[in-house]
Amino acid sequence: MAADFRSGARAKRPDRHPHPGKRPRRQTVLARRRGGTIVRPGAGGDRLRAADRSAAPRQGRRRGFRRAARQIGLQRLAAAVERTGRIRHGSGIGARNEKLRFRKGRIQRLAAFPRRFVRPVGRSERRFSAGEATVLHAPRTGGRRTRSRRAGGSVSVRRERRTGNAMLKPLHDPANGPLRVAGFMSGSGTNLRRILEFERERRRRGERPSFEVVVIFSDNAQSQAAAIGADFDLPVVIRDLAGYYRARGLPRKDMKAREQFDAETVRALAPFAVKAVAYAGYMSIATRPLIDAWLGVNVHPADLSIERDGRRVFVGAHAVRDAIQAGEAMIASTTHIVEAVVDGGRLLMISPPLPVEWPAGTRPGDAAALAAVADHNQERLKRAGDWVIFPRTLHFIGLGRFAQDEQGRLYFDGEPTPKGHKIEKTEI
Repeated sequence: MAADFRSGARAKRPDRHPHPGKRPRRQTVLARRRGGTIVRPGAGGDRLRAADRSAAPRQGRRRGFRRAARQIGLQRLAAAVERTGRIRHGSGIGARNEKLRFRKGRIQRLAAFPRRFVRPVGRSERRFSAGEATVLHAPRTGGRRTRSRRAGGSVSVRRERRTGNAMLKPLHDPANGPLRVAGFMSGSGTNLRRILEFERERRRRGERPSFEVVVIFSDNAQSQAAAIGADFDLPVVIRDLAGYYRARGLPRKDMKAREQFDAETVRALAPFAVKAVAYAGYMSIATRPLIDAWLGVNVHPADLSIERDGRRVFVGAHAVRDAIQAGEAMIASTTHIVEAVVDGGRLLMISPPLPVEWPAGTRPGDAAALAAVADHNQERLKRAGDWVIFPRTLHFIGLGRFAQDEQGRLYFDGEPTPKGHKIEKTEI
């Protein structure tokens, strides 16, 4: 029957197809995604994108195609996570009533999958079984595995953050509670006092603590550790290093004895469940037992990002003096991770630059007054540098803002910081 063009009416379709042998197969929608509709392939209706056709069977039972459609959805989801570092709002995959949906980076709904399905995608493996799913998730902070209930099923989420092609793991996951810190000291402990005051001030304002000092340790029986512990109601452990060597008749340079001392210190602090150590004026070299046991954070009175021929310039106990003697007009403090090389650990934060000040009666280049000038500026730097970045470094670690990739490179808020995170006065 021909169409009536004058009335705009369309001709009725004949009851029987004019060519029964060439009738297109019925299209069955199996999975809908934002990018379009996936339909069952066949003569007259293969709407899979060209890049996806190799992953779907040309012919076969519906069960086989549904499995292939799910593979395609997972591949697209994995590619989106690796490309953007997050799961977009409302993105999801599914097949008929089997749907796993994400909204704003969180699982919204999970319906039980009827059969076990395993498909390796990239570096992760997505598993779907009866009511259970394991998915790669990319939230803002990331870092741990959690289990929760959704629609009668169990969901295990590996919370890690992906930046570009790098999988980032935070130095501490705030979901595990505040970072438990041990304060190590050898002398007056002024840096440790400032850390404790920073923590106490946040509690006084009603803010959730990001870290908490749970124990004080000192290797010097003459230090102020007991006084600080009494002032802040903290347990104190003192193991005098000089007495340790003297009792065994060993010289202080015996590093094997030092490793044994540190191993015993680790066992002594085990009941406190320490996760990190703040080396706040700890004058002994940390050996492998301490480094392997906990994350160590130290502050150094110099800008460790300054290098010459690939080596850090201002290291050691006389860093301030060396910087002034080298003609540096500005000095700064640096927090870094404690590692095997002294002052050679990965950089965390660098304080705002502080102009070198020459006291009255001295002038630049005065070698005789250099020691006094260095002491004067080191005390200024302690207040303007150490006391600013040391507690904030622990605070940011406790918030999960510092992370590392598979190669151990550090990131701050997802951005690589090979030279440390330098802060300005406006950030204090």
